[in-house]
Amino acid sequence: MPFRTSVLALSTAVAVSTGAFAAPVATAAEFPSAGSVPVAELDVNHPNGALAYVFAEPVMQSDIDLVTRQVRQLRGKAWDDNLPFNGGTLRQAASAAGFRTRDAYVNSISWDRGLEHAVLQRAAEENLDFNHERLPGVPPFGVINNLWAGENLSTKGMSDAIASWSTDKYQGASEWDMLIRSHGQFNDRTGHLYSIIDPTHVTFAQAQMGEVTAGFFSNRDMPGQPARISGRHAFPIAVPESTVGKAELMTTGGTSVGSQGSLGLSIDGFRGAKLGVPVASPSSSDPEVLEVNEDGTYKAKSEGTATITFNTHVLRNGQPQLSNNQVTKTVKVTKKSLLGSSSTGGTDVGTIVGIIAGLLALIGVAAQVARQLGILR
Repeated sequence: MPFRTSVLALSTAVAVSTGAFAAPVATAAEFPSAGSVPVAELDVNHPNGALAYVFAEPVMQSDIDLVTRQVRQLRGKAWDDNLPFNGGTLRQAASAAGFRTRDAYVNSISWDRGLEHAVLQRAAEENLDFNHERLPGVPPFGVINNLWAGENLSTKGMSDAIASWSTDKYQGASEWDMLIRSHGQFNDRTGHLYSIIDPTHVTFAQAQMGEVTAGFFSNRDMPGQPARISGRHAFPIAVPESTVGKAELMTTGGTSVGSQGSLGLSIDGFRGAKLGVPVASPSSSDPEVLEVNEDGTYKAKSEGTATITFNTHVLRNGQPQLSNNQVTKTVKVTKKSLLGSSSTGGTDVGTIVGIIAGLLALIGVAAQVARQLGILR
């Protein structure tokens, strides 16, 4: 179905009545190796589900000053126009919150370090399914303890998200227009802007991961100074276990006789995102046809068919562990073509070059192996 640029806004108030805060407490976890790609160690809670990795380089730290300025400029414009807000006017709401001048209101909101890991995790999770849920029926607010916030999601980049949540037009009207038409009420066409200009919201954080930018706007300063993440990482997320059962087999070297490379599993995410499924000890039903090593490397030895069995992982009470559910994939090894390698049962290297670093990470293949294969440089 079609997605609007800034389609989703959600208030914590919705989550309170649904038990959103009943989340496993975040504790130190040893996640499966992602090979040459480091696994992001975020101080967040994880719901129970199958384990997958989102491979991405987050956008956050470089844009903190920019988005803070954008938020305050938007608030200044909202004050100047004295937008309708929650049955009254914005200035009335600001005064009730203790901000009686333009400067006091505009500058009352600031970036919150304590929210950084929460928005990074939510941006990563939304690369699976863009819908304000961590898993079906699991709202976003349990991502860290005691979170009270409005969540904004956008498919625009970090620097364009604030505009997508406020003044960009969708179906002929912006959220600014719709807030005026709705007499300042929160609804599915005003929620992003409402959260940003709400005078009770005094802290925020925002992050982009892949195709998704997430923001939290809160009425409190969250404690802590979580470690900052830079560079490409594997971000652990929980996904439905049924999704992993439908994972796609990925290969880097084809499956004709004499081919060799690495193999693993991936699942499709939002807007073409490829999420990795970390696996353990893959094995072949017929090593004389397809020899598979524990590190995920393989060699196609003779024509025939072999079944590859993968052990996957789940998250239970915030901790990763081996799953009882195995994933099997059938691979047909074919005669080597005079025109080059042919492949059946997986996606060939030309198709997956953009996600190959993630693929190698699924099975813990060392960087030097990738370089030998001519994949990483």
